[in-house]
Amino acid sequence: MEQPGIFIRNLSVTFTSRDPSIPGGRAVRGISLTIERGSVHALVGESGSGKSVTARAVLGIVGADAQVEVGGSIDFRGKNLLELPGDELRSIRGKEIAMIFQEPSRYLNPSLTIGVQIGEVLEAHFGLSRRASLERATRMLAAVELPSRVVRRYPHELSGGMKQRAMIAMALVCNPSFVLADEPTTSLDVTVQQQILDLLVRLQAESRMGMLFISHDLAAVQSMADHVSVMYAGTIVESAPRDELFSNPLHPYTQQLLLSVPRSECRGLPLSVIPGRAPDAQNIPEGCAFHPRCRFATDVCRREVPAELTYRPEHSASCHMIGRLNGVPE
Repeated sequence: MEQPGIFIRNLSVTFTSRDPSIPGGRAVRGISLTIERGSVHALVGESGSGKSVTARAVLGIVGADAQVEVGGSIDFRGKNLLELPGDELRSIRGKEIAMIFQEPSRYLNPSLTIGVQIGEVLEAHFGLSRRASLERATRMLAAVELPSRVVRRYPHELSGGMKQRAMIAMALVCNPSFVLADEPTTSLDVTVQQQILDLLVRLQAESRMGMLFISHDLAAVQSMADHVSVMYAGTIVESAPRDELFSNPLHPYTQQLLLSVPRSECRGLPLSVIPGRAPDAQNIPEGCAFHPRCRFATDVCRREVPAELTYRPEHSASCHMIGRLNGVPE
C-alpha cells in the first residue's frame, strides 16, 4: 500500500566548483525527513544551511553544478524520485509536487501575462486548450484573492504581494498533493507577509496537501507548522513536533535560535546572538559542525560527529552534550 508522504532518506547533495582550484562542497549531508500528507513540516536554519537545496532535490532541479550522491532516496508513492527518468519526473513536477519559489520576480516570465503562465501548467499536465486553461487560471487567481483582471496583467504591473499570490496560484492550480514553499514571504513588508502566510494556512487546510515550509521566521513557523526540523551546515541537528521543539529545545543551536527571537518581556534588552557565522559547504569543521560557535563544546565535539538520537517521542537531536545540558537520558 502506498504511503501518503514524501520520505527523504540519507540525502546528500554536492556542488562542484567551476574553478578547479576551489574544492566543491556538500550543501546537504545525509539528511532524512518526512513530509506527510495533510501536515506542514517546517525546515528552519540560517542562510546557507541547505534548506532550499533540499527542496530542489525533491523536484530534481538542483542545477547542473550539483549532484545528488548515490545512497540516498526520496520515496513518493512507492517510487524513488532520484531514480526516475526525466519525462516521468516532469509528469510529477508541478502536478503532484509543486514549489513556491522565493522572490517571484526571478521566476515569472516578464514577456507573458500571468494568465498564460498559469495556463501553461494546465496545458502541459492536462492538455487543456488555451481558453479552458485561462478560465481555470482566473478561478485559481480568485482562490488566492486576486481580481480576475490579473489574468491579463504582466508581472511588472503587479505589486510584490500580488506577484507572490500569482506564484502560489501557479503552484496550486493542478491541485498537487504536496507543495514545497521556499521562503514564500521573502522581500515582502510585514503586513503583506502575514497576508501571504494566512493565505497559505487556509489553502493548505482546505486541500489537505502536505507542505514543506522553509523559513527564517520562527514566529511564522510556530503558527503554521505541525513538525519542525532545524538544519545547520547541511545536516538536521534537531527535529520534533512544533510545540515540543519550541517548549523543550535540546540542541544548543536550536536554543540559541529561539533566544534570538525578539520577545515582549525582553523589551529594552539586547538580543541574544550566536557568535561567529555558519560555515560554507567547502569548509565544514570536523566533528560537530556547530562546535566553533557553541559555548558548551568539548574535545569530543571537535573530534566526532554526534549521532542522531531520540530523546522524547518523535524528538531527536544530534549533540554530544544533550544529556548533560538538558537532564534527559541518553
